[in-house]
Amino acid sequence: MLRQLDSVTKAVALEKSTIFVDLRNYTDWVDTDFYDFSHMTPQGARKLGILLHEQLGNIVTGGE
Repeated sequence: MLRQLDSVTKAVALEKSTIFVDLRNYTDWVDTDFYDFSHMTPQGARKLGILLHEQLGNIVTGGE
């Protein structure tokens, strides 16, 4: 189910020429990053914030 949702989200982002950050393939997630399948613990939210900052920062600065 999650793979299908990710695939649709990516397709829409590409169609709309907008940014897509692939979080599913981020390999540093651990069980304690999540309360359940859709809610993150503070530890997980911090990891997500750092990841988004890095990914979006690379896009905004052109990878510099």
